[in-house]
Amino acid sequence: MVIKKIIASLLAASVLFALAACGTDTETLKKGEAEQSGIDIFVKPEGNSNLAGDAMPFYDETTGIMNVFYLYDDPTGVSSHHWNLTQTKDFLHWTEHEEVLPVASGPEANRDPEHALATGSVIRDQDGVYHAFYTGFNYDRDIGLIKPEELPFTEKIFHATSSDLKTWKKYPELAFYGGYRDFRDPTIVWMPDIGERGEYWLLVTTRGQVDGREQSVIRRYRSEDLWHWGERGAEVPELSDSDIFYTNDNAYNMECTSLLKWKGYWYLMFSAQTDIPKNVTEYRYMKDTGLTGDALDAQLSDPANWSKAEIPSVNGTGWYAAKFDTFKDDRLIGIGWTISKQGFVDEGVWKWGGSLTPLEMNQREDGSLYATPVREADEFLSREVRYERAVSNAGVTFGEDTIAFAGNGNRQLFLYEPLSSNITKWEFTITPKTPSAELNIVFGAVDKNVNEKFPLVFDFESGTVTSYCKGVTTEDGTEVPDMSGPDEVIAQVGFLKKESYDCTVLIDGNVMTLFIDGTSAFSMTIYKMPEEYFGFFTDTGGIEIGNSRFYE
Repeated sequence: MVIKKIIASLLAASVLFALAACGTDTETLKKGEAEQSGIDIFVKPEGNSNLAGDAMPFYDETTGIMNVFYLYDDPTGVSSHHWNLTQTKDFLHWTEHEEVLPVASGPEANRDPEHALATGSVIRDQDGVYHAFYTGFNYDRDIGLIKPEELPFTEKIFHATSSDLKTWKKYPELAFYGGYRDFRDPTIVWMPDIGERGEYWLLVTTRGQVDGREQSVIRRYRSEDLWHWGERGAEVPELSDSDIFYTNDNAYNMECTSLLKWKGYWYLMFSAQTDIPKNVTEYRYMKDTGLTGDALDAQLSDPANWSKAEIPSVNGTGWYAAKFDTFKDDRLIGIGWTISKQGFVDEGVWKWGGSLTPLEMNQREDGSLYATPVREADEFLSREVRYERAVSNAGVTFGEDTIAFAGNGNRQLFLYEPLSSNITKWEFTITPKTPSAELNIVFGAVDKNVNEKFPLVFDFESGTVTSYCKGVTTEDGTEVPDMSGPDEVIAQVGFLKKESYDCTVLIDGNVMTLFIDGTSAFSMTIYKMPEEYFGFFTDTGGIEIGNSRFYE
Protein backbone atom coordinates (compact mmCIF):
# COMPACT_ATOMS: atom_id res chain seq x y z
CA MET A 1 0.00 0.00 0.00
CA VAL A 2 2.82 2.40 0.89
CA ILE A 3 4.56 1.58 -2.40
CA LYS A 4 1.34 2.29 -4.33
CA LYS A 5 0.98 5.69 -2.60
CA ILE A 6 4.58 6.55 -3.42
CA ILE A 7 4.07 5.59 -7.07
CA ALA A 8 0.84 7.61 -7.21
CA SER A 9 2.60 10.63 -5.73
CA LEU A 10 5.43 10.33 -8.24
CA LEU A 11 2.96 10.07 -11.14
CA ALA A 12 1.06 13.12 -9.90
CA ALA A 13 4.28 15.09 -9.57
CA SER A 14 5.36 14.12 -13.09
CA VAL A 15 2.01 15.26 -14.51
CA LEU A 16 2.29 18.62 -12.72
CA PHE A 17 5.84 19.00 -14.01
CA ALA A 18 4.72 18.24 -17.57
CA LEU A 19 1.87 20.75 -17.32
CA ALA A 20 4.24 23.36 -15.95
CA ALA A 21 6.68 22.72 -18.80
CA CYS A 22 3.86 22.98 -21.33
CA GLY A 23 2.82 26.27 -19.80
CA THR A 24 6.35 27.60 -20.21
CA ASP A 25 6.38 26.70 -23.93
CA THR A 26 3.14 28.59 -24.58
CA GLU A 27 3.81 31.49 -22.24
CA THR A 28 2.85 34.86 -23.69
CA LEU A 29 5.98 36.72 -24.78
CA LYS A 30 6.70 40.40 -24.54
CA LYS A 31 6.24 42.24 -27.82
CA GLY A 32 9.27 42.00 -30.10
CA GLU A 33 10.68 38.90 -28.40
CA ALA A 34 9.83 36.37 -31.13
CA GLU A 35 12.71 35.41 -33.41
CA GLN A 36 11.95 36.44 -37.03
CA SER A 37 15.31 36.86 -38.76
CA GLY A 38 15.13 36.31 -42.51
CA ILE A 39 11.32 36.45 -42.61
CA ASP A 40 9.23 38.73 -44.85
CA ILE A 41 5.54 38.50 -45.67
CA PHE A 42 5.37 41.69 -47.78
CA VAL A 43 8.24 42.33 -50.21
CA LYS A 44 9.83 45.32 -51.95
CA PRO A 45 13.26 46.12 -53.41
CA GLU A 46 16.00 47.39 -51.11
CA GLY A 47 16.01 51.15 -50.61
CA ASN A 48 13.33 53.37 -49.11
CA SER A 49 12.23 54.91 -52.41
CA ASN A 50 12.58 51.84 -54.66
CA LEU A 51 9.22 50.29 -55.43
CA ALA A 52 7.75 47.10 -56.83
CA GLY A 53 4.85 47.10 -59.25
CA ASP A 54 2.71 44.66 -61.25
CA ALA A 55 3.62 41.24 -59.87
CA MET A 56 3.63 38.39 -62.38
CA PRO A 57 3.49 35.15 -60.36
CA PHE A 58 4.45 31.89 -62.04
CA TYR A 59 4.33 28.69 -59.99
CA ASP A 60 6.70 26.08 -61.37
CA GLU A 61 5.39 22.65 -60.38
CA THR A 62 8.70 21.04 -61.37
CA THR A 63 10.60 22.94 -58.65
CA GLY A 64 7.88 23.84 -56.14
CA ILE A 65 8.94 27.49 -56.41
CA MET A 66 6.64 30.48 -56.77
CA ASN A 67 8.51 32.80 -59.12
CA VAL A 68 7.32 36.39 -58.76
CA PHE A 69 8.46 38.66 -61.57
CA TYR A 70 7.70 42.34 -61.02
CA LEU A 71 8.31 45.78 -62.48
CA TYR A 72 11.13 47.55 -60.69
CA ASP A 73 10.45 51.25 -60.20
CA ASP A 74 13.31 53.59 -59.39
CA PRO A 75 11.89 57.07 -58.65
CA THR A 76 15.26 58.63 -59.57
CA GLY A 77 14.64 57.60 -63.19
CA VAL A 78 17.86 55.58 -63.49
CA SER A 79 15.89 52.48 -64.50
CA SER A 80 12.64 52.28 -66.43
CA HIS A 81 10.62 49.31 -65.24
CA HIS A 82 12.83 46.35 -66.01
CA TRP A 83 11.69 42.96 -64.71
CA ASN A 84 13.05 41.78 -61.38
CA LEU A 85 12.54 38.27 -60.00
CA THR A 86 12.00 37.15 -56.43
CA GLN A 87 11.38 33.49 -55.54
CA THR A 88 9.82 31.68 -52.59
CA LYS A 89 8.64 28.24 -51.55
CA ASP A 90 6.72 29.37 -48.46
CA PHE A 91 5.95 33.13 -48.71
CA LEU A 92 8.23 33.67 -45.72
CA HIS A 93 11.74 33.26 -47.16
CA TRP A 94 12.55 35.05 -50.42
CA THR A 95 15.48 34.94 -52.84
CA GLU A 96 15.88 38.17 -54.80
CA HIS A 97 17.54 37.99 -58.25
CA GLU A 98 17.02 41.64 -59.15
CA GLU A 99 17.09 42.42 -62.89
CA VAL A 100 16.40 39.45 -65.17
CA LEU A 101 14.68 41.07 -68.16
CA PRO A 102 16.35 44.40 -69.06
CA VAL A 103 15.12 47.47 -70.87
CA ALA A 104 16.80 48.83 -74.00
CA SER A 105 20.23 50.35 -73.49
CA GLY A 106 22.64 52.54 -75.41
CA PRO A 107 22.53 56.08 -76.79
CA GLU A 108 19.33 55.45 -78.80
CA ALA A 109 17.45 53.67 -75.98
CA ASN A 110 14.86 56.44 -75.72
CA ARG A 111 13.81 55.68 -79.31
CA ASP A 112 13.50 51.93 -78.73
CA PRO A 113 10.10 50.21 -78.24
CA GLU A 114 11.65 48.62 -75.12
CA HIS A 115 12.69 51.92 -73.59
CA ALA A 116 10.60 50.75 -70.63
CA LEU A 117 8.99 47.41 -69.90
CA ALA A 118 5.49 46.77 -68.65
CA THR A 119 3.56 43.75 -67.49
CA GLY A 120 3.35 40.29 -69.02
CA SER A 121 3.38 36.66 -67.99
CA VAL A 122 5.48 33.48 -68.05
CA ILE A 123 4.65 29.88 -68.95
CA ARG A 124 6.60 26.61 -69.26
CA ASP A 125 6.02 24.71 -72.50
CA GLN A 126 5.82 20.94 -72.90
CA ASP A 127 9.56 20.75 -73.65
CA GLY A 128 10.52 22.55 -70.44
CA VAL A 129 11.32 25.89 -72.08
CA TYR A 130 10.08 29.02 -70.31
CA HIS A 131 8.36 31.69 -72.41
CA ALA A 132 7.80 35.30 -71.35
CA PHE A 133 5.37 37.58 -73.16
CA TYR A 134 5.73 41.18 -72.09
CA THR A 135 5.04 44.79 -73.00
CA GLY A 136 7.48 47.31 -74.40
CA PHE A 137 6.58 50.94 -73.67
CA ASN A 138 8.08 54.10 -75.18
CA TYR A 139 7.32 57.22 -73.17
CA ASP A 140 8.69 59.65 -75.75
CA ARG A 141 6.30 58.22 -78.34
CA ASP A 142 3.49 58.56 -75.82
CA ILE A 143 4.05 62.31 -75.36
CA GLY A 144 4.69 62.98 -79.05
CA LEU A 145 8.47 63.45 -79.06
CA ILE A 146 8.74 60.52 -81.49
CA LYS A 147 6.55 60.56 -84.59
CA PRO A 148 4.23 57.72 -85.68
CA GLU A 149 6.36 57.12 -88.78
CA GLU A 150 9.18 55.95 -86.49
CA LEU A 151 7.13 54.15 -83.82
CA PRO A 152 3.50 53.56 -84.83
CA PHE A 153 2.24 53.14 -81.26
CA THR A 154 3.36 53.48 -77.65
CA GLU A 155 3.02 49.82 -76.62
CA LYS A 156 4.18 46.62 -78.29
CA ILE A 157 4.07 42.94 -77.31
CA PHE A 158 7.40 41.06 -77.09
CA HIS A 159 8.47 37.42 -76.68
CA ALA A 160 11.49 35.92 -74.88
CA THR A 161 12.59 32.41 -73.83
CA SER A 162 14.72 31.02 -71.02
CA SER A 163 15.98 27.75 -69.58
CA ASP A 164 16.37 29.03 -66.00
CA LEU A 165 14.01 32.06 -65.62
CA LYS A 166 17.00 34.36 -64.98
CA THR A 167 18.66 34.72 -68.39
CA TRP A 168 16.36 35.45 -71.33
CA LYS A 169 16.75 35.45 -75.09
CA LYS A 170 14.62 38.13 -76.72
CA TYR A 171 13.02 37.90 -80.18
CA PRO A 172 12.39 41.53 -81.18
CA GLU A 173 11.69 40.47 -84.76
CA LEU A 174 8.52 38.70 -83.49
CA ALA A 175 7.14 41.71 -81.61
CA PHE A 176 3.81 43.16 -82.75
CA TYR A 177 1.52 46.15 -82.33
CA GLY A 178 -2.22 46.00 -81.82
CA GLY A 179 -3.53 49.12 -83.54
CA TYR A 180 -4.11 51.14 -80.35
CA ARG A 181 -2.03 53.15 -77.90
CA ASP A 182 -3.27 50.82 -75.14
CA PHE A 183 -1.97 47.36 -76.03
CA ARG A 184 -0.28 45.66 -73.09
CA ASP A 185 -0.18 43.13 -70.25
CA PRO A 186 -0.16 39.90 -72.30
CA THR A 187 -1.33 36.89 -70.28
CA ILE A 188 -0.43 33.47 -71.69
CA VAL A 189 -2.76 30.59 -70.73
CA TRP A 190 -2.60 26.89 -71.67
CA MET A 191 -6.07 25.56 -72.57
CA PRO A 192 -5.74 21.75 -72.79
CA ASP A 193 -9.44 21.18 -73.63
CA ILE A 194 -9.50 23.53 -76.64
CA GLY A 195 -8.62 22.26 -80.13
CA GLU A 196 -7.33 18.85 -81.09
CA ARG A 197 -4.13 19.01 -79.03
CA GLY A 198 -4.77 21.94 -76.74
CA GLU A 199 -4.25 25.61 -77.42
CA TYR A 200 -2.40 28.59 -75.95
CA TRP A 201 -4.39 31.77 -75.49
CA LEU A 202 -2.61 35.12 -75.30
CA LEU A 203 -4.93 37.69 -73.68
CA VAL A 204 -4.05 41.37 -74.21
CA THR A 205 -5.42 44.51 -72.57
CA THR A 206 -6.46 46.94 -75.32
CA ARG A 207 -9.31 48.85 -76.96
CA GLY A 208 -11.74 47.69 -79.62
CA GLN A 209 -14.92 48.45 -81.51
CA VAL A 210 -17.97 46.88 -79.86
CA ASP A 211 -21.48 47.66 -81.13
CA GLY A 212 -20.18 50.62 -83.09
CA ARG A 213 -18.18 52.31 -80.34
CA GLU A 214 -14.67 52.05 -78.93
CA GLN A 215 -14.35 50.54 -75.47
CA SER A 216 -12.09 48.44 -73.29
CA VAL A 217 -11.59 44.86 -74.43
CA ILE A 218 -9.45 41.84 -73.69
CA ARG A 219 -8.20 40.61 -77.05
CA ARG A 220 -7.24 36.97 -77.65
CA TYR A 221 -4.54 35.47 -79.88
CA ARG A 222 -4.37 31.68 -80.34
CA SER A 223 -1.42 29.36 -80.91
CA GLU A 224 -0.62 25.66 -80.75
CA ASP A 225 3.13 26.13 -80.16
CA LEU A 226 3.67 29.72 -78.82
CA TRP A 227 5.40 30.67 -82.10
CA HIS A 228 2.65 30.73 -84.74
CA TRP A 229 -0.59 32.62 -84.23
CA GLY A 230 -4.09 32.50 -85.65
CA GLU A 231 -5.37 30.44 -88.55
CA ARG A 232 -2.61 31.86 -90.78
CA GLY A 233 0.08 30.54 -88.42
CA ALA A 234 1.68 33.97 -88.45
CA GLU A 235 4.97 34.45 -86.60
CA VAL A 236 4.13 38.15 -86.30
CA PRO A 237 0.36 38.28 -85.77
CA GLU A 238 -1.89 41.03 -87.03
CA LEU A 239 -5.15 42.24 -85.56
CA SER A 240 -7.04 39.90 -87.89
CA ASP A 241 -5.33 36.94 -86.18
CA SER A 242 -7.21 37.69 -82.96
CA ASP A 243 -10.71 38.13 -81.60
CA ILE A 244 -12.34 39.89 -78.64
CA PHE A 245 -12.46 37.54 -75.67
CA TYR A 246 -14.14 39.82 -73.09
CA THR A 247 -15.56 43.30 -72.85
CA ASN A 248 -17.76 45.31 -70.52
CA ASP A 249 -19.71 48.53 -70.64
CA ASN A 250 -17.17 50.57 -68.69
CA ALA A 251 -14.70 52.89 -70.33
CA TYR A 252 -11.74 51.88 -68.17
CA ASN A 253 -9.00 49.54 -69.37
CA MET A 254 -8.94 46.04 -67.86
CA GLU A 255 -5.26 45.68 -66.91
CA CYS A 256 -3.14 42.77 -65.68
CA THR A 257 -5.53 39.94 -66.48
CA SER A 258 -5.55 36.37 -65.15
CA LEU A 259 -7.64 33.49 -66.52
CA LEU A 260 -7.70 30.14 -64.73
CA LYS A 261 -9.85 27.24 -63.58
CA TRP A 262 -9.87 26.48 -59.86
CA LYS A 263 -12.00 24.16 -57.75
CA GLY A 264 -14.78 23.76 -60.28
CA TYR A 265 -15.02 27.40 -61.41
CA TRP A 266 -13.44 29.59 -64.07
CA TYR A 267 -12.07 32.96 -62.94
CA LEU A 268 -11.21 36.06 -64.94
CA MET A 269 -9.34 38.76 -63.01
CA PHE A 270 -8.37 42.27 -64.09
CA SER A 271 -7.58 45.67 -62.59
CA ALA A 272 -9.83 48.60 -63.44
CA GLN A 273 -7.73 51.52 -64.71
CA THR A 274 -10.06 54.27 -63.59
CA ASP A 275 -10.53 56.99 -60.98
CA ILE A 276 -9.84 56.45 -57.28
CA PRO A 277 -11.44 54.72 -55.39
CA LYS A 278 -12.87 52.56 -58.20
CA ASN A 279 -9.49 51.39 -59.52
CA VAL A 280 -9.50 47.96 -57.89
CA THR A 281 -8.58 44.43 -58.92
CA GLU A 282 -11.89 42.81 -59.81
CA TYR A 283 -12.89 39.30 -60.80
CA ARG A 284 -15.65 37.53 -62.69
CA TYR A 285 -16.50 33.83 -62.38
CA MET A 286 -18.54 31.02 -63.92
CA LYS A 287 -19.12 27.39 -63.00
CA ASP A 288 -17.18 24.79 -64.96
CA THR A 289 -19.85 22.63 -66.57
CA GLY A 290 -17.46 20.09 -68.08
CA LEU A 291 -17.63 21.40 -71.64
CA THR A 292 -14.67 20.95 -73.98
CA GLY A 293 -13.66 22.05 -77.47
CA ASP A 294 -15.78 24.58 -79.31
CA ALA A 295 -18.52 24.45 -76.65
CA LEU A 296 -16.10 25.49 -73.90
CA ASP A 297 -14.60 28.12 -76.17
CA ALA A 298 -18.04 29.62 -76.82
CA GLN A 299 -18.99 29.48 -73.15
CA LEU A 300 -15.88 31.33 -71.96
CA SER A 301 -16.03 33.84 -74.82
CA ASP A 302 -19.53 35.12 -74.00
CA PRO A 303 -19.33 38.01 -71.47
CA ALA A 304 -22.92 37.30 -70.41
CA ASN A 305 -21.81 33.98 -68.88
CA TRP A 306 -19.46 35.63 -66.38
CA SER A 307 -20.98 36.47 -62.97
CA LYS A 308 -20.07 39.53 -60.91
CA ALA A 309 -20.04 39.00 -57.14
CA GLU A 310 -21.78 41.32 -54.69
CA ILE A 311 -18.29 42.38 -53.61
CA PRO A 312 -16.45 42.05 -56.96
CA SER A 313 -12.99 42.78 -55.52
CA VAL A 314 -11.06 40.87 -52.87
CA ASN A 315 -9.16 43.97 -51.70
CA GLY A 316 -9.47 47.74 -51.93
CA THR A 317 -7.86 50.46 -54.01
CA GLY A 318 -4.71 50.19 -51.89
CA TRP A 319 -3.88 46.81 -53.55
CA TYR A 320 -3.57 47.10 -57.31
CA ALA A 321 -2.56 45.22 -60.47
CA ALA A 322 -2.86 41.83 -58.79
CA LYS A 323 -2.28 38.69 -60.81
CA PHE A 324 -3.11 35.17 -59.67
CA ASP A 325 -1.67 31.68 -59.92
CA THR A 326 -2.25 28.35 -58.26
CA PHE A 327 0.22 27.11 -55.66
CA LYS A 328 1.00 23.74 -54.10
CA ASP A 329 -1.91 21.79 -52.55
CA ASP A 330 -4.31 23.32 -55.12
CA ARG A 331 -4.28 26.75 -53.52
CA LEU A 332 -4.87 30.07 -55.26
CA ILE A 333 -2.62 33.05 -54.53
CA GLY A 334 -3.11 36.65 -55.63
CA ILE A 335 -0.18 39.09 -55.52
CA GLY A 336 -0.75 42.82 -55.93
CA TRP A 337 1.23 45.83 -54.84
CA THR A 338 0.16 47.89 -51.85
CA ILE A 339 0.36 51.51 -52.92
CA SER A 340 2.97 54.02 -51.88
CA LYS A 341 2.07 57.68 -51.34
CA GLN A 342 3.29 60.90 -52.88
CA GLY A 343 6.23 62.25 -50.89
CA PHE A 344 6.36 58.98 -48.92
CA VAL A 345 4.21 60.55 -46.21
CA ASP A 346 0.87 59.37 -44.84
CA GLU A 347 -0.93 62.46 -46.10
CA GLY A 348 0.26 61.88 -49.68
CA VAL A 349 -1.98 60.87 -52.58
CA TRP A 350 -2.05 57.46 -54.32
CA LYS A 351 1.30 56.70 -55.97
CA TRP A 352 2.20 53.93 -58.46
CA GLY A 353 4.19 51.03 -57.04
CA GLY A 354 4.84 49.85 -53.51
CA SER A 355 5.27 46.51 -51.73
CA LEU A 356 4.30 43.11 -53.14
CA THR A 357 1.49 41.77 -50.96
CA PRO A 358 0.41 38.12 -51.37
CA LEU A 359 -3.09 37.03 -50.33
CA GLU A 360 -4.63 33.56 -50.28
CA MET A 361 -7.97 33.11 -52.03
CA ASN A 362 -10.86 31.17 -50.53
CA GLN A 363 -13.99 30.01 -52.29
CA ARG A 364 -17.57 30.34 -51.07
CA GLU A 365 -20.23 27.78 -51.99
CA ASP A 366 -21.42 29.90 -54.92
CA GLY A 367 -17.90 30.20 -56.34
CA SER A 368 -17.26 33.79 -55.23
CA LEU A 369 -13.93 34.60 -53.59
CA TYR A 370 -12.57 36.23 -50.47
CA ALA A 371 -9.04 36.73 -49.18
CA THR A 372 -7.26 35.52 -46.06
CA PRO A 373 -3.61 35.63 -44.98
CA VAL A 374 -1.36 33.25 -46.87
CA ARG A 375 -1.40 30.01 -44.88
CA GLU A 376 2.33 29.91 -44.15
CA ALA A 377 2.35 33.46 -42.81
CA ASP A 378 -0.72 32.85 -40.67
CA GLU A 379 0.78 29.68 -39.17
CA PHE A 380 4.19 31.28 -38.59
CA LEU A 381 2.68 34.18 -36.63
CA SER A 382 1.46 31.92 -33.83
CA ARG A 383 3.39 33.03 -30.74
CA GLU A 384 1.18 35.24 -28.61
CA VAL A 385 2.72 38.50 -27.37
CA ARG A 386 1.51 41.11 -24.91
CA TYR A 387 0.57 44.69 -25.67
CA GLU A 388 -0.36 47.00 -22.83
CA ARG A 389 -2.93 49.78 -22.88
CA ALA A 390 -1.27 53.16 -23.33
CA VAL A 391 -4.28 55.46 -23.02
CA SER A 392 -8.07 55.46 -22.98
CA ASN A 393 -10.52 58.18 -22.04
CA ALA A 394 -13.95 58.73 -20.51
CA GLY A 395 -16.71 56.50 -21.79
CA VAL A 396 -14.39 53.60 -22.66
CA THR A 397 -14.60 50.51 -20.49
CA PHE A 398 -12.23 47.61 -20.87
CA GLY A 399 -11.38 44.25 -19.38
CA GLU A 400 -9.27 41.29 -20.34
CA ASP A 401 -11.37 40.41 -23.40
CA THR A 402 -13.55 43.46 -24.14
CA ILE A 403 -13.17 47.13 -25.04
CA ALA A 404 -16.51 48.98 -25.09
CA PHE A 405 -17.17 52.45 -26.52
CA ALA A 406 -20.49 53.57 -25.08
CA GLY A 407 -20.76 56.92 -26.82
CA ASN A 408 -20.98 60.18 -24.88
CA GLY A 409 -20.90 62.81 -27.60
CA ASN A 410 -17.10 63.08 -27.51
CA ARG A 411 -14.30 61.28 -29.28
CA GLN A 412 -13.45 58.08 -27.44
CA LEU A 413 -10.15 56.30 -27.90
CA PHE A 414 -8.19 53.28 -26.80
CA LEU A 415 -4.52 53.10 -27.79
CA TYR A 416 -1.94 50.40 -27.27
CA GLU A 417 1.74 50.94 -26.57
CA PRO A 418 3.88 51.40 -29.71
CA LEU A 419 4.16 48.55 -32.20
CA SER A 420 7.31 46.48 -32.13
CA SER A 421 9.47 46.25 -35.25
CA ASN A 422 8.53 42.56 -35.58
CA ILE A 423 6.04 41.26 -38.12
CA THR A 424 2.77 41.19 -36.21
CA LYS A 425 -0.64 39.53 -36.48
CA TRP A 426 -3.45 41.30 -34.61
CA GLU A 427 -6.82 39.62 -34.19
CA PHE A 428 -10.02 41.11 -32.77
CA THR A 429 -13.81 41.04 -33.16
CA ILE A 430 -15.87 44.17 -33.89
CA THR A 431 -19.53 44.27 -32.81
CA PRO A 432 -21.43 47.45 -33.78
CA LYS A 433 -24.31 48.06 -31.37
CA THR A 434 -26.11 50.60 -33.55
CA PRO A 435 -26.51 50.75 -37.37
CA SER A 436 -24.98 54.24 -37.55
CA ALA A 437 -21.85 53.33 -35.60
CA GLU A 438 -18.44 54.13 -37.06
CA LEU A 439 -15.08 52.84 -35.92
CA ASN A 440 -11.62 54.13 -36.76
CA ILE A 441 -8.58 51.86 -36.63
CA VAL A 442 -5.58 54.13 -36.28
CA PHE A 443 -1.84 53.50 -36.68
CA GLY A 444 1.09 55.85 -36.22
CA ALA A 445 -0.55 57.91 -33.47
CA VAL A 446 2.56 59.92 -32.62
CA ASP A 447 2.46 61.24 -29.05
CA LYS A 448 -0.87 59.38 -28.64
CA ASN A 449 -2.51 61.95 -30.94
CA VAL A 450 -5.24 60.62 -33.26
CA ASN A 451 -6.57 63.96 -34.50
CA GLU A 452 -4.14 64.39 -37.41
CA LYS A 453 -4.05 60.77 -38.53
CA PHE A 454 -5.64 59.10 -41.52
CA PRO A 455 -7.23 55.98 -40.04
CA LEU A 456 -9.13 53.09 -41.57
CA VAL A 457 -12.76 54.16 -41.21
CA PHE A 458 -15.36 51.42 -40.75
CA ASP A 459 -18.82 52.61 -41.80
CA PHE A 460 -21.17 49.79 -40.82
CA GLU A 461 -24.23 51.46 -42.33
CA SER A 462 -22.74 51.65 -45.83
CA GLY A 463 -20.62 48.51 -45.46
CA THR A 464 -17.32 50.18 -46.41
CA VAL A 465 -13.81 50.68 -45.10
CA THR A 466 -12.17 53.90 -46.31
CA SER A 467 -8.80 55.58 -45.95
CA TYR A 468 -8.13 59.24 -46.72
CA CYS A 469 -5.30 61.52 -47.80
CA LYS A 470 -4.75 65.18 -48.65
CA GLY A 471 -4.67 66.57 -52.17
CA VAL A 472 -1.40 67.88 -53.60
CA THR A 473 0.01 71.30 -54.15
CA THR A 474 3.29 72.28 -55.83
CA GLU A 475 6.24 73.82 -54.03
CA ASP A 476 9.54 74.42 -55.84
CA GLY A 477 8.39 72.13 -58.64
CA THR A 478 7.66 69.27 -56.24
CA GLU A 479 4.19 67.95 -55.45
CA VAL A 480 3.51 67.86 -51.70
CA PRO A 481 0.34 67.26 -49.65
CA ASP A 482 -1.93 70.29 -49.30
CA MET A 483 -2.50 70.10 -45.54
CA SER A 484 -4.97 72.99 -45.64
CA GLY A 485 -7.20 71.24 -48.16
CA PRO A 486 -10.05 68.79 -47.60
CA ASP A 487 -9.58 65.08 -47.04
CA GLU A 488 -9.75 62.92 -50.16
CA VAL A 489 -10.46 59.21 -50.47
CA ILE A 490 -7.28 57.27 -51.28
CA ALA A 491 -8.68 53.74 -50.93
CA GLN A 492 -11.96 51.99 -50.18
CA VAL A 493 -13.47 48.49 -50.13
CA GLY A 494 -16.92 47.11 -49.47
CA PHE A 495 -17.71 44.30 -47.05
CA LEU A 496 -20.71 42.03 -46.45
CA LYS A 497 -22.75 43.18 -43.47
CA LYS A 498 -22.89 40.96 -40.40
CA GLU A 499 -23.77 41.27 -36.72
CA SER A 500 -20.08 41.08 -35.79
CA TYR A 501 -16.78 40.87 -37.66
CA ASP A 502 -13.76 38.71 -36.86
CA CYS A 503 -10.79 40.70 -38.13
CA THR A 504 -7.12 39.94 -38.68
CA VAL A 505 -4.43 42.54 -39.39
CA LEU A 506 -0.99 41.57 -40.72
CA ILE A 507 1.72 44.21 -40.26
CA ASP A 508 5.17 44.10 -41.83
CA GLY A 509 7.16 47.33 -41.65
CA ASN A 510 4.99 50.17 -42.96
CA VAL A 511 2.55 47.90 -44.82
CA MET A 512 -0.60 46.38 -43.34
CA THR A 513 -3.49 44.27 -44.59
CA LEU A 514 -6.81 44.06 -42.76
CA PHE A 515 -8.89 40.92 -43.38
CA ILE A 516 -12.60 41.34 -42.64
CA ASP A 517 -14.31 38.10 -41.62
CA GLY A 518 -14.49 36.21 -44.89
CA THR A 519 -15.74 39.19 -46.89
CA SER A 520 -12.94 41.55 -47.93
CA ALA A 521 -9.39 42.68 -47.33
CA PHE A 522 -7.90 46.17 -47.17
CA SER A 523 -4.18 46.89 -47.71
CA MET A 524 -2.47 50.19 -47.03
CA THR A 525 0.97 51.73 -46.53
CA ILE A 526 1.24 53.79 -43.33
CA TYR A 527 4.66 55.37 -43.00
CA LYS A 528 4.37 56.33 -39.32
CA MET A 529 3.03 52.92 -38.30
CA PRO A 530 6.29 51.26 -37.16
CA GLU A 531 7.08 51.70 -33.46
CA GLU A 532 4.22 54.11 -32.80
CA TYR A 533 0.95 54.00 -30.83
CA PHE A 534 -2.07 52.38 -32.44
CA GLY A 535 -5.60 51.29 -31.61
CA PHE A 536 -9.18 52.49 -32.00
CA PHE A 537 -11.24 55.63 -31.74
CA THR A 538 -14.86 56.52 -32.45
CA ASP A 539 -16.97 59.67 -32.56
CA THR A 540 -20.27 57.77 -32.44
CA GLY A 541 -19.77 55.10 -29.78
CA GLY A 542 -21.94 52.02 -29.91
CA ILE A 543 -18.95 49.73 -30.60
CA GLU A 544 -17.56 46.73 -28.77
CA ILE A 545 -14.16 45.16 -29.43
CA GLY A 546 -13.62 41.59 -28.25
CA ASN A 547 -10.75 39.13 -28.01
CA SER A 548 -7.98 41.50 -29.06
CA ARG A 549 -4.84 39.35 -29.36
CA PHE A 550 -1.36 39.79 -30.84
CA TYR A 551 1.02 37.25 -32.35
CA GLU A 552 4.56 37.29 -33.74
